[in-house]
Amino acid sequence: KEQLIVAIFTNAIDGEAANFVSGVYSIINFFKEKQKIIPLHAPLNKYFGRFYCLWGTIDFIPVGDKIYAVHPDEILPFSEVTELSHVQDNRFRITDDNGYCHYGEEVSFDFDNNGNIERVNYAGVNCYPKETFLNMISKENSDLCQKKKCLCRRGEANARPAYGESGV
Repeated sequence: KEQLIVAIFTNAIDGEAANFVSGVYSIINFFKEKQKIIPLHAPLNKYFGRFYCLWGTIDFIPVGDKIYAVHPDEILPFSEVTELSHVQDNRFRITDDNGYCHYGEEVSFDFDNNGNIERVNYAGVNCYPKETFLNMISKENSDLCQKKKCLCRRGEANARPAYGESGV
């Protein structure tokens, strides 16, 4: 019989440690249910990472022959994951979702010359590695960001700037 104890300590009475414990268990239960975590040499591991956009943070986690998109800022991050299935090259399709998101839409990964992910287009929303995202939203770079429409939908020549793109 398996036994596991998770202890979370907070320094405030309203720290809601029980919610964090539930979050830890949601992560454990997700991987326990999948029963396989691919080794580091697996082909989908190049898509592993944490990316940022104006709407939040998304982790991409390869498990088996799928990639799962998880929102780590949620209390129960693995209770409602988004499943991505490979389409072709660096393109995937959202094939399982909670019903409120982007079922059937495409997710594509863009790599730099060194093989690092420089952008993820997640159902029309561009997500970036942390340093890139912080640089793009910094006040010093807001004009450059606005000119490049860097947070707009890719492929739309006259796309409206995304909320907050002006650097305000």
